[in-house]
Amino acid sequence: MMVTRAQPGGIDIDREVPRRIHRDRARNLSVGGSVTDPGLVQIGDELTTT
Repeated sequence: MMVTRAQPGGIDIDREVPRRIHRDRARNLSVGGSVTDPGLVQIGDELTTT
């Protein structure tokens, strides 16, 4: 989980995020997305947001 590591651009470490997921969301985290081009996803593929 990247929030446990500082990120370029000034995003500091925030260990409270995984703690809150554990405590408030029964250790469940989900991420939504949409398929724009069907195909195989592999490690190292670039992801983009819209």
